[in-house]
Order: sequence, then structure tokens, then C-alpha cells
Amino acid sequence: MIVWDTSALVRCFQSREPGHARATGILRQRVRHAASTLLGVETASALVRFYRQDKARLRETLDDFDAVAKALYWCEMDESVLRRARSAVERHRLRGSDAIHLATTLHLAATAGRRGMFLAATDGELVRAAKAEGIRVLCPDSD
Repeated sequence: MIVWDTSALVRCFQSREPGHARATGILRQRVRHAASTLLGVETASALVRFYRQDKARLRETLDDFDAVAKALYWCEMDESVLRRARSAVERHRLRGSDAIHLATTLHLAATAGRRGMFLAATDGELVRAAKAEGIRVLCPDSD
């Protein structure tokens, strides 16, 4: 299973951004893809800001994102995820949204097992925290 951080998934929809080809390659892997429910709002927000000057491209990109979103397994931010996120903030000094993405990954790892569990992420602090927690990371920005 690959759990997505927003910044990594957004790379799939920005063809001129570093890491685009690698991110789309990760997304095409024939495994289950998952995300926190937070990712939906964060991704839409990032795309709206990025394509704000090109309404037609924005609509097309949001439609593309909606198609991807239908295939994702969405993990709710329930009490268990929020407890893990709070703990991740304290242990790793993460920003709130990064803590949610890490907590989602840890929650899914606890229920589905760590074997075959990956986090797709680009933020250095989140990458370090995930690795410290024993989660393997796929980073679209790296070679």
C-alpha cells in the first residue's frame, strides 16, 4: 500500500514541477493507494492556487484529480489517527498536516501490517519522521 502526502500527489498534476514523472510513476503502481481525508482538501487548494490564472486548465486538472480520488482508499481522521498525529507532533516536531499524513500511514500500518507499506512524500521533515517510525518512503523529488 502507498499512502500519499499532499505535496507528493500534487506533483502528479503539475507536469513542469520537479518530481512529476517519478510521482506519476508511483501513482501508476498496481498496488492499493491510500490517503487521509485531509489530502482531498489540501490537494484541491494547491491546484486552485497553482492554476488560478488558467480556469480551463484548473477545471481539467481538478477533474483528473477527482478520477484519481475515486480510486484511493480514504482513511478518516478518527480519534485513533488524531492521537497518533498528536504524538507525532511531539516526537518529531512536525507541522499539523504532515503529522496527519504520518499518523494515517501508521494507523494503516497497524491495521494492514507494515509489510508492503510505503509513504509517498516530499517534505524532508516528514520523510525523516516516517523513516524513524520504520515506514519506507517513496520520494518523487529524489532520483
